[in-house]
Amino acid sequence: MIKKFSVCVFAILLAATTASNWALAAAEPVENQVLYYASAGRDIRSMDPAFATSSVELFMVYSMFNGLVRYPPGNEGDMEAIEPDLAEKWDVSGDGKTWTFYLRKGIKFHKGYGELTAEDVKFTFERLKTEGAPWAKDYKNIKDILVVDPYTVRFHLNKIDPFFLSKLTNFHGGFIVSKKAREKLGKQFKSEPVGTGPFQVGEYRPKDRYILLRNEDYWRGKPVLEKIIVPFMPDIASRTMALQKGEIHMAPGKLDEKWVAMARKAGLIVDVDFQMGVASWIHFNMTRKPFDDLRVRKALAYATNRDEFAKFFGLSITKPLYSHVPPGAFGALKKSDIPVELRYEYDLNKARQLLAEAGFPNGFKTKMLVSEKGSYMTPMTVLQEQWRKVGVIIELETIDHPTYHSKIRKDANPLIWYNATRTPIAGVYLTQFFHSASIVGKKTAITNFSHYGEVDADGDGDISDNSIDAYVDKARYEMDREVQKKLYAEAQLRLLRDLPAIPVRNQHYVFARQPYIDLGYEPENCMIYGYHLTEKTRILKH
Repeated sequence: MIKKFSVCVFAILLAATTASNWALAAAEPVENQVLYYASAGRDIRSMDPAFATSSVELFMVYSMFNGLVRYPPGNEGDMEAIEPDLAEKWDVSGDGKTWTFYLRKGIKFHKGYGELTAEDVKFTFERLKTEGAPWAKDYKNIKDILVVDPYTVRFHLNKIDPFFLSKLTNFHGGFIVSKKAREKLGKQFKSEPVGTGPFQVGEYRPKDRYILLRNEDYWRGKPVLEKIIVPFMPDIASRTMALQKGEIHMAPGKLDEKWVAMARKAGLIVDVDFQMGVASWIHFNMTRKPFDDLRVRKALAYATNRDEFAKFFGLSITKPLYSHVPPGAFGALKKSDIPVELRYEYDLNKARQLLAEAGFPNGFKTKMLVSEKGSYMTPMTVLQEQWRKVGVIIELETIDHPTYHSKIRKDANPLIWYNATRTPIAGVYLTQFFHSASIVGKKTAITNFSHYGEVDADGDGDISDNSIDAYVDKARYEMDREVQKKLYAEAQLRLLRDLPAIPVRNQHYVFARQPYIDLGYEPENCMIYGYHLTEKTRILKH
């Protein structure tokens, strides 16, 4: 985007940003360091990092736990920026299958649970499998974990994994927990987990608030914030009013262009672009007619107006998505990399022609369950109106969000709207959503709702070329980055040819904060749907 600005304008912006940073650095912190960070959820489901999956939980988990290595605050997702965290260093064997990590000495777990050791690291990753954590499949390539001594832990892999280090970061399954605390607390660990981060559990009031307290002995230094109070405020009107009155310091905003403008006019700092974005697709269950017909799927792709989606939700927060891997992920295709015929630019005439060829000159009706959650229901109503123009009528039945996720994993829907952000690697998206091993209903199921890889996607009577498994599997163990990119590119082009799902949009979440909150870093990239509160975060005098 910088290229679009003149050098003069860029210089002005740079000067303003620099001046702002100097002002924050020079400002003094207030005496009362109690920060209010409103959550958009009604309550937590689990604060155990092995099971915490929602935006309600993840930003707090980030503040309570560390990984062996980490993405620096504000630059999460950049694999080139990974740096030491609980491990002060590591080395890799010549064949790339043995990784040895050397832990920092003297790091203490919260609440008197003792010093971090290699046993805690071994326990953390082994429990992902034994306890059925959602991230367990990311670590199935680990052959065994060896405790060399109290401060040295060694991972033996079955095969080379060029992205193994990224799986040990402070994200998803990489957060290190206390073995002693997990075994002692049992089910209580779900709401009162024990980590090594700058903040620890203070109090949990179900459906009211979650409170974090400063970890006085944090190994990176005593945090400035004394307490973080997280009230559960699902109503956007209430959060907006509380922000405007200064009753809360930061909160998720509304995914709306007008809201962003209003909040900025009110003097709030609104962060949008710092978050990598959430990709959205409409998946076809290709075991259900008429979505087993490629002509129907292509017709609906042409009937999907991505630009209208962007305008509807706001051009600053929503961008059209043309590939099944979102921009920013390693190996993602740019629009310019995609042949024109595989971009499926909006064209109602082509849509009607393909529907007629498939035997539906007047369109057809289909029923679909949809989550009541706004990020699912609202875009589906937009899509519903777009497809109506070519005679395709979607009858929507609204259900609660947890039930929706349960139903779509049982083939209840012919169409599945899905929003997701994952580790920013093309292989992660391709594996979870389109690899045949991930097909819902299988023991190895993840989120392949389309059944791509086991159906005749292109209608030629041969399913051998209706899979991306070979590309993804080969790329998984390929050490040459350029070769990896080529394999991921081939996989994405094949998906666009067979169209098990339509890429629709990439949307950035909106977060707002008071101008006197110093995060302690510049928010350039984030993967957790929110602000990462660190030992350096502070409230300044204003």
